[in-house]
Amino acid sequence: MESVSSSEPPPEYPNSSFAKIIGVTIAVLTLTLPFITIAHFSSIPAIVSPSEAYSLPSPRN
Repeated sequence: MESVSSSEPPPEYPNSSFAKIIGVTIAVLTLTLPFITIAHFSSIPAIVSPSEAYSLPSPRN
């Protein structure tokens, strides 16, 4: 019985590695999602209503 219990890994190792994977994915998503959403929503007004771009003062004037 002792050889069977010593050959099995402790349950903390799979859980800690799984928690590290989840933590890394959450960190990557929190760092990248704001930039993706800002880039996505900032491009919508230029596509939907291009007349708003003409209402802004241009540097040529």
